Amino acid sequence: MEKDDDIYSDDDAYDFGARMYDGRTGRWLSVDPLASKYPMWSPYSAFANNPVRYTDNDGREPIDPRTGKPFYINLNRAAVYDIPDLSKTKLKTVKDEDLYDNANPLIARNRDKPDGAWEGASSFVHESVWKHTTDNAVEALGKLFPGVGKYDYGAPNDEAWRNAATQGSYVFVDDRYSESEVWFINQTSYNIMTVQENYITQIVNLTRPDGDGKYNINSVTNFDIKKGDVQTRSVRTWWGGTREEKYRTLTVTETTETYKDNKATGQKTSKTYTKEEIVK
Repeated sequence: MEKDDDIYSDDDAYDFGARMYDGRTGRWLSVDPLASKYPMWSPYSAFANNPVRYTDNDGREPIDPRTGKPFYINLNRAAVYDIPDLSKTKLKTVKDEDLYDNANPLIARNRDKPDGAWEGASSFVHESVWKHTTDNAVEALGKLFPGVGKYDYGAPNDEAWRNAATQGSYVFVDDRYSESEVWFINQTSYNIMTVQENYITQIVNLTRPDGDGKYNINSVTNFDIKKGDVQTRSVRTWWGGTREEKYRTLTVTETTETYKDNKATGQKTSKTYTKEEIVK
């Protein structure tokens, strides 16, 4: 076989560890070992089909460089929880172009029922979650999110997400909260996540002991993000040329505090790491 036709040639294939990546097609050459964890994507997709937003260090799953954690917003289920009044904060409006484009109302996605197929539509956050959240957990969440009520900004629909993307600062409930969805039955954990100026700054993890138990706060993780200066470098393109790319280094201090009976225990763990961010 000629070198130019060999998909495993040194010029075109990259060994990420868990999988080989074909730079010419922008696809992995084998099935994702964590494919069952991401049924919404092709097992051959790379970087969740968004190499500008995500990284994939070993070919297993996309990583959000804003937190260094696996992350995916499924707009069918994830619900916008609160959009703050920026005039009362020190935050700036920073539009998230990718999120804005993904929440396109021209794409039919059946987002009118936040509760999935079984419990009907509601203007509130998924009722089976909040109905089973303990009063103490709701009280603790009220302290974490002052001024935010028990209810959702709206259903997990395009309008809510486009408004959130336009502002860039919001609080949302991730897609694991919708346990009545066919593929996500009996989830025992979900997260409430705070985004400020397009950076995730806090993750509140709620858990329950089993499929019928009540949710309680398990931990709160805060991210202190320091942004380095924007730099420029030349990067290789898939067709063999080069292009200029702007990037900067994010220094992230991640601090997690455990909770018991919905009260902070004072027990904290902290780590600091750096991540690169591509600047458009």
